[in-house]
Amino acid sequence: MASGSFNSSTGVGLNLYVEWSSTTNVAGNYSTVTMKTYLKHYSLYVGARSDAYVKCDGQNHTYSTAAISYSGSSQTTTTLLSSKSFTVYHNSDGTKSITLEAGWRFSGTYSGQSISWIKCSKTVTLDDIPRASSITSAGNVTLGNACSVKWTPNASTFKFKVKFTLGNYDSGWTSFITPNSTNAYTYTGFTIPLTVANQLPKNTTGTMTVYLATYNSSGTQIGSNASKTFTVTVPSTVVPSISAFTATRVNNEVPSSWGIYVQGKSQCTLAITAAGSYGSTISSYQIKQGSTVLASASSVTTAVLMTIGTITYTATVTDSRGRTATKTVSISVSAYTAPWFSQVLSQRCLQNGTVNDDGTYIRAFARFGFSEIGNNNLTATVAFKKPTDENWSTEVAITSGTAKVIAGSANIDSSYQVMYKLVDQFNTIQYIDVLSTAFTTMDFRKGEKAVAIVKVSEYDNLFDVGLPSKFRNGLILVDSNGNEYDVLAIIKNL
Repeated sequence: MASGSFNSSTGVGLNLYVEWSSTTNVAGNYSTVTMKTYLKHYSLYVGARSDAYVKCDGQNHTYSTAAISYSGSSQTTTTLLSSKSFTVYHNSDGTKSITLEAGWRFSGTYSGQSISWIKCSKTVTLDDIPRASSITSAGNVTLGNACSVKWTPNASTFKFKVKFTLGNYDSGWTSFITPNSTNAYTYTGFTIPLTVANQLPKNTTGTMTVYLATYNSSGTQIGSNASKTFTVTVPSTVVPSISAFTATRVNNEVPSSWGIYVQGKSQCTLAITAAGSYGSTISSYQIKQGSTVLASASSVTTAVLMTIGTITYTATVTDSRGRTATKTVSISVSAYTAPWFSQVLSQRCLQNGTVNDDGTYIRAFARFGFSEIGNNNLTATVAFKKPTDENWSTEVAITSGTAKVIAGSANIDSSYQVMYKLVDQFNTIQYIDVLSTAFTTMDFRKGEKAVAIVKVSEYDNLFDVGLPSKFRNGLILVDSNGNEYDVLAIIKNL
């Protein structure tokens, strides 16, 4: 409560003395100012007056006073002339300074001094009235959760509104909040939406501002808005999304109707479709096979696939907040190798297939295999010809592990080449075997300088041996110029 006093100064023992006090009304933003006006004097005889006055902040009050008759020789304590209360409204910020004034007409001579009016005044400052509340605290919030804003109302009848802003986001003012108390109040009635993350495309945290507006009971705003900042965090669940991570076959020479990946033939095109979340954008892509990075892009075509079985690829995207998302896709690669022979044997035989060194038929026998994947098929054939011939005989189909009798015209005096052929979807494999002439211990070519051991002599000017040979005492070769070459010595020096 503000209070004080002031008095006039006439220079003689006749003066006004004013005591004032004020009490505040917070809800109404006004003070009640009470002025008590006294007259201090010695002996005094004066009639009644009807024009005495007091003024408070421009408000004037005129009053009447009774006649005074006092013959005491010493100064009296006081004579109360008036007690008046005024209602003074404060400024919107709760401050107020006012001028107080009192006047009483004497119209006479006192102690030899002519006095008309006795007046006194003073400018005083009233107690400030608390108005708009300030925000005590605003707790940090993870988006999607309720706020926590604390303030203390200055009157139980005050009402409040709050709003939240960050970047281009503005929540708008809430409806009235009525604490109905002057105790500290914590407001948790507003949930900070996840959409605020749209204002933070490159960050996981941001600074939000909360504003507090104070209103009186009639809904008129009091003072200015208070504000406070706090930190909002984008929840860890807000990450980029991979809507699709696809693996598409590149068939190359594999028929598309097979619908499979084939080792050594197929490739795979991998493609990522991804998007940021709540304002973020995708800043990087990565495609890996195991620990090997295949590409730092949204798509890639692999090299020809050499690994068989299940292959798992991993897509990783990173957004502008540094958050990541992953997705996997798997493919299955079928093993493939070219057709193969595990055994080949070509022998002279009789028509019924009985092995005979002088037979003119050929017993063709082979064991072989191929990769039985997709719609892969194998064609296996055998044909023969003399070494000097250009063309092969008609190819005849053969079965793995089953002998096939062919020819009937395999001259015993000639050796033959026997061609085994395997053909699948991707490869042709040939194996050329040699069928020897008919058996003879030694044969001299008629009319020529030629001899053969354990076979028929077929070529002119040639020593032809049909068995593995062993030379116990070395081997010296002589060229057409007569130069000799010690084969054993040359081999030792290799």
